[in-house]
Amino acid sequence: MNLVFFDDCIQHLARIARILRQQRGNAMLVGVGGSGRSSMARLAASINAMSTFSIEITKSYRVKEWYEDIKKLLRKCGLEEETVQFLFNDTQIVFESFLEDINNLLNSGEIPNLFPLDEKINICDELADRARSVGRGQNRDEIYAYFVAQCRERMHIVLAFSPVGEQFRNRCRQFPSIINCCTIDWYNAWPPEALYSVAHRAYDENKDKLGIDGQLDILSKASMHIHESVKNASEQFFAELRRRNYTTPTSYLDLIKTYVELLGKQKVIVPNKMTRYQNGISRLAETNIMVDDLKKKLIELMPVIETKTKDTQEMVVDLEK
Repeated sequence: MNLVFFDDCIQHLARIARILRQQRGNAMLVGVGGSGRSSMARLAASINAMSTFSIEITKSYRVKEWYEDIKKLLRKCGLEEETVQFLFNDTQIVFESFLEDINNLLNSGEIPNLFPLDEKINICDELADRARSVGRGQNRDEIYAYFVAQCRERMHIVLAFSPVGEQFRNRCRQFPSIINCCTIDWYNAWPPEALYSVAHRAYDENKDKLGIDGQLDILSKASMHIHESVKNASEQFFAELRRRNYTTPTSYLDLIKTYVELLGKQKVIVPNKMTRYQNGISRLAETNIMVDDLKKKLIELMPVIETKTKDTQEMVVDLEK
């Protein structure tokens, strides 16, 4: 991942890493899209030597595929003894029932009736020896309870939610475990020094290609000023028309990316145009020289033309006679 570590970023990373290190530590990261929630969560998991598990949404992704993914996750934690961070974004909520299942995982560590009887028996058979070694293998119910306890100990759920709109409020009210069983980390708007650092890094990477080595500071400050001015204008827009316009870190990154792309294109287009204009100017100069030569020749030929004209007129008179 291509990351810029400003102060806020380091603080969020430290918070998430600390939460994941706690027993049954779960986190809810609240911030607008593009503020770095997923990146920080993945890096914090890597720091704690955990793997990150996340679902991939496709057009055909339904409840059946969701349950298969959750089964795979629970087997990793309970059977393979792997410590896993389950990273779940609010853009992955295809059905609200997904949140109900996460609510159950946070609250009790299991989803009721997730595993059919035959799969449950297979899990119990695999875990039987390990459960007996800790005095938990008297019967299948005890072994399965041991499996659930192992899942709870080894699975850390990290939710990345956006506070924009009514949905966040409603979901917190409907599924209380996502608040009660998680440590909340709020992602505020990037401060000016963060905006400057990110822009400077992006321009610095392209300075040789774009030839902007001496303008990095000016460009970074200009990008920061544009973003801040749009944010202020958005607040005024809301005050006057009661309509929200959100300026997110993603829109800031898009601004920088667009500028770099446009400058790269112009670096190709402008020299081509200059070459074309220079060629045109040289052609015009050549043409002017040719025209001057022709004028001189015409001036030299004028007496000859006049003589010829007189001769022709005399010949016409003779011919008429």
